[in-house]
Amino acid sequence: MATLRQLEYLVTVVDEGSFTRAAERLHVTQPALSHQIRALERSAGGPLLERLPKNLRLTPAGRAMLPHARAALADADRARQAARQAAGLQAGELQIATLHSITLGILPMALKTWRRLHPAVGIRLHEHPHTTSLTHAMTTGQADIAIGPAPPNWPTAPLVLGIEELVVVVPADDPLAPAHPPAPATAHPTTGPQALTPPTPHSTASPQARPPASPHPATGPQPTPLATAHLAAGPHATPPAAPHPTTGPQAPPPATAHLTAGPHATPPATPQPTERPHPLDRATDVQLSDLADRAWVHYAPHHGLADLLDQACAEAGFHPHIAVRTEQTAAAPALAAAGLGPALVPANILPTSYDGHVLRPTPPICRTLTAYTRGTDPLTTAFLEVLTTTWPNIPGTKPA
Repeated sequence: MATLRQLEYLVTVVDEGSFTRAAERLHVTQPALSHQIRALERSAGGPLLERLPKNLRLTPAGRAMLPHARAALADADRARQAARQAAGLQAGELQIATLHSITLGILPMALKTWRRLHPAVGIRLHEHPHTTSLTHAMTTGQADIAIGPAPPNWPTAPLVLGIEELVVVVPADDPLAPAHPPAPATAHPTTGPQALTPPTPHSTASPQARPPASPHPATGPQPTPLATAHLAAGPHATPPAAPHPTTGPQAPPPATAHLTAGPHATPPATPQPTERPHPLDRATDVQLSDLADRAWVHYAPHHGLADLLDQACAEAGFHPHIAVRTEQTAAAPALAAAGLGPALVPANILPTSYDGHVLRPTPPICRTLTAYTRGTDPLTTAFLEVLTTTWPNIPGTKPA
């Protein structure tokens, strides 16, 4: 039967591409390493490595064993970590494998909540461009939890998180965007505290002071628009003291507010900044076939969203023309807003500050996202609970 040490030796020899370098890394002699590999080959029933003059090559049996060897070593490492956590020796680290777009849109809220609840537990993200590479990485034991579309034939049932909506983004001045999109609500300019600041009254203590044109200075004191000063008849008149807020009738206060209405007066409300709406709130509907003659912002062929775009366009009866291909999910909406072409993106990756326009395809384009694990332990169980709790608050998502 193969031992963990023999599996570790096999993986190290493959990674280093040489028995000599593998022996140095493992701190063993080369004869001892070769002996353990031969013992592993006897247990497997045939050769696992083909020794070539300048390098090594896995045999078909070796290629079949290698992913399982990696997974066994990863499971053993997690078992050691779990035991140390139970003994209180370390806080541990949670390994998460996911897709690039999910890191942008789904995980930030979940990781923020996780950090607040478990600040001593670190997170290691392994990001992949396609579901195929994500599933393969989990098969080889790369991470504790994977988040993405459900893999085929996974040993345990994935946890269904919900449905993610995908939208088309275009520039704000695109012909399919509204000519006059509604502006976000703002406070009226006269409602803020600036409207309550009285002007500085004119001084009347000097002959050079210029009285206002109305009322005429010879007619005696008249009420000014603000109850802060009276003009006296004559150049040497002393201005009256400012009236106490509780004294008798005075000149009428300004129409905007009572600044001196007494100690129990309610101060004017300070306008609160309005929360900027999500771009989905301004979205308009579109038939995907209306974009058949456009050149698109597409994704690299190995990117999972490239498959989704091609499939959606095929169902709408056309093949998308390509203006530009990008490897980065985050670049697609920026390129679309710049006018290079429409782009298909998960709605949850768009920031509230996005300056393009959102089109909602009819019928909707969606995908179901899940979380799946290699086994259960307190850390993975706790993170799954955080995911299900934060999911309803993520824009562009809904229950399955």
